[in-house]
Amino acid sequence: MKGTAAFLAAALALGTPALLSESYAAEDEKPVDDTYEIDFDPDDPALNDDDWDAMNIGMDTYDGGFILNDEGNDGSDNPEDPQNPVYDWFGVQKSNTASISFLKNKKGKLYEYRKLSKQKMYGYDTFQGACSHGKYSWHVLFNRKNNKCRVIKVNMSTHKVVKVSAILPLDHGNDLTYDEARDQLVVVHYEPHPMRLSVIDPDTLKVTKVKNLKTPTDRVSGASTKFSKSIKGVTGIGYDSQNDEYIVSIMGTRHYMALDASNFKILRVIKVPDLPPYVRQGMTVKNGFIIRAHSGYNKKYNQNILYVYDSAGNFIKTAKLGTGYEIESIFFDDTKMYASTYRSYLKKKTKTVKVKGKKVKKAYYVLRRDNNIIRIKKY
Repeated sequence: MKGTAAFLAAALALGTPALLSESYAAEDEKPVDDTYEIDFDPDDPALNDDDWDAMNIGMDTYDGGFILNDEGNDGSDNPEDPQNPVYDWFGVQKSNTASISFLKNKKGKLYEYRKLSKQKMYGYDTFQGACSHGKYSWHVLFNRKNNKCRVIKVNMSTHKVVKVSAILPLDHGNDLTYDEARDQLVVVHYEPHPMRLSVIDPDTLKVTKVKNLKTPTDRVSGASTKFSKSIKGVTGIGYDSQNDEYIVSIMGTRHYMALDASNFKILRVIKVPDLPPYVRQGMTVKNGFIIRAHSGYNKKYNQNILYVYDSAGNFIKTAKLGTGYEIESIFFDDTKMYASTYRSYLKKKTKTVKVKGKKVKKAYYVLRRDNNIIRIKKY
């Protein structure tokens, strides 16, 4: 079964028809079996335990041995590596990785927000953008099959999902911010409409406005004419309450631009220095700082990290957040910082089947995707 390991790794990205609970089911969607079975031959040397561990991008192993405990200390990083700088930010010392903890219930079990939202696998099963205003947080759950989303509202004290939206045409729903001045959520769509933003009512979770940005036809402050005319999309967003602006990340670049929050007009480009090539994820703006989450890129750049800039784009600090999951977005509940994460993995199961008239046990794997929240602690 040559190439089976590669097939299984690719299977992590597969989707099947959406599955919804009866509470939130749409009329045009029908429930289907939520298992994705993969034939497993225990005698195949290409599928040993190490292979499965490598594909199980979980909270215990990643890439053959980076161990992440509940405090987020994996013991694998070299703080003196100039390609992976660690600085003191929110109490994070240069020689240490930031301390994190996954949100758990009283029994010590992780809160898994796909299940709490009553969404099935292969449906609305993947965290994307997130934000909070203190009492509540809002999270985008993306459906890889139909490229649509649901938004969930979570009580930050009880961790209960208090509302789930209808199916919303938000495309990838790449990032989300809360505009406290207008009491509204703003979503960055990303592909296939990278210049589109939607405004959502934080209580009803309904889209109230859709705004399509336009590629500049002239030079934008802070950038050349050529760069300005090359702006074709945005991927992240954070509300800057000090200046009443939306700071958005420019698609295909490491740079940002400021939008007037009252009319979405492009005000200026914010250029930032070149840094190690991690995968750019969600962002937020807090007390005049732009904070961007990044996930692992390859074996060398395998951490989830934060890059921090001031409002002018000057690089301030970096904090490592460990491995074993993919960070998608970051947000504050006023003073505490959190991150939305997910992990994909194959869960081994067995079933009894008949082979030549005899009952035998057959092993198979089911694709799973868990959505969790971590708290990034000061220490």
